[in-house]
Amino acid sequence: MFVTALSHPFFSLYHDSSCPLAKTKEMNIMKKFCLLISILISINCGLTQGNWVWKNGSDTPGAPSDFGVMGVPSPTNQPGARYQCAEWTDLDGNFWVYGGGMTLVMESDLWKFNPNTEEWTFMHGDVITNAPAVYGTKGVSDPANTPGGLGYCPASWTDQTGNLWLYGGLHPGAGVSPLLWKYDVTINEWTWVQGDTLPGIVPVYGTLGVSSPTNTPGPRTETSCTWVGEDGNLWLFGGSILGAGDTRNDLWKYDIGTNEWTWMTGSDTFTAPGVYGTLGVPAPGNTPGARWCYSSWTDTNGDFWLFGGIDASTMIIFGKYNDLWKYDVSENEWTWMRGSDEINPAGNYGTQCTSSDANNPPGRGESRARWTDDCGNFWVFGGLNAFGDYLNDLWRYNPTINEWTWVHGSDSPTAVGVYGILGVPSPTNVPGARMGSVGWSNEKGLWLFGGDEVGQINDLWLYADTINADFLIDSTAECDEFNFIDQSTTGCDSIGSYSWNFGDPSSGSLNIDSIQNPNHIFSSNGSFLVTLIVQNCAGGTDTTSQIVLVDCGFSISLEND
Repeated sequence: MFVTALSHPFFSLYHDSSCPLAKTKEMNIMKKFCLLISILISINCGLTQGNWVWKNGSDTPGAPSDFGVMGVPSPTNQPGARYQCAEWTDLDGNFWVYGGGMTLVMESDLWKFNPNTEEWTFMHGDVITNAPAVYGTKGVSDPANTPGGLGYCPASWTDQTGNLWLYGGLHPGAGVSPLLWKYDVTINEWTWVQGDTLPGIVPVYGTLGVSSPTNTPGPRTETSCTWVGEDGNLWLFGGSILGAGDTRNDLWKYDIGTNEWTWMTGSDTFTAPGVYGTLGVPAPGNTPGARWCYSSWTDTNGDFWLFGGIDASTMIIFGKYNDLWKYDVSENEWTWMRGSDEINPAGNYGTQCTSSDANNPPGRGESRARWTDDCGNFWVFGGLNAFGDYLNDLWRYNPTINEWTWVHGSDSPTAVGVYGILGVPSPTNVPGARMGSVGWSNEKGLWLFGGDEVGQINDLWLYADTINADFLIDSTAECDEFNFIDQSTTGCDSIGSYSWNFGDPSSGSLNIDSIQNPNHIFSSNGSFLVTLIVQNCAGGTDTTSQIVLVDCGFSISLEND
């Protein structure tokens, strides 16, 4: 039963009605009380601002870079406005971007952002745009090596040892790149790993499923559908070789150890149509159609997912997909999981913050800003719709129940951003509609950077839903034993983890717990600070504590005068 409170101006004194009654004698009523003094201490250690907060960069398009001193972080440093750059997260949790740009102007710089200090560092490359690549010797790193100016969505990976990998992209002078690069964060050097610098390179598929030193995906742009397998191999899907009119649906695997590519599934020709099969049923013949591909995730089982993209099979009509696919790595099979098998579907937003089997994002491309949260849910932001309009909607997909939820942003295109005050949270803040942004995630939430918002931008945003830690205390028949009942709430998210500390180190390993509603027997009489830390799936955290005083031998005499 729940303990019942007696009023007190500073704390609540709880009477446990399950404690045994002492003997009644004349007008004296003796009762044994289990005493619990509970003082709520407001400790908000995590993100309680809710929703979006503008963290860095400019609120107007076209902001230039402020490079500062190479290798030296500074609060005034910032990369300039950019669209479709490459992005990574290193093993220390830092965020990285390279290049990006639009039309014939591509950035040539490598940047690192420390999310703890919230400072940018210009790490490598050139301060000029369209810088030529410096290849050096293939397979040998050198401080002078650089991929040069690259944009239009080069592919990127972070391998299991923390190296940053880069493939393809467009250089205005050299065309679409067929090169694979590796950047070693520990020595700040690039290595040209694979690919030919000569013009006219084309894909070499070899034999399906068989690796070879001569295999290569060839020049690639407009794909960020990449994955790192559990075995450390790098995977790449689709994109474009020559631009509009030449889209691909091939899936490739690169073995870092052997330095060889393997063509795994899909067609060895351009503009191949999709083979959808039956919704939710894997089959060897299933495959997504050729597309410029942007949104990809890896699930908790190590399988790969992709969503949407652009059918650029003709020079005139650019269709947008909203189909969701899963690739089973062990079976080498695709499954069409959700969405339409037609281009330009309208989708269905449903009710904000409510998941439903009927919900589906409208067809879209240029949605490189995507994340996987701590609960294994997939998130995607904005992009370009079927009519060429920009979006600022935020969606979450739960692979366990196979349902989408419209979380935030507008259900109409071309929504204008609301920046508010730099660094100051507000529930009305929201990034404007855009395409070609990139994203990272950490314990603070989901980070969004740059893109094109009718002009390239360099604003940096953080999304984390509101969360409030709270709990009730339920007494038991034993005066030193209590149940703790979670009452925490979070806005549009779900609570992903609970961390309890009962302030009772003498109880050993029982002093902590991670279940939602734990029970604890205190080791002795005394005062104990019980603390609950809750974290939602997207990274928001909150902490609350209550002081518990246990004195099982204490008695109070109530006299009726």
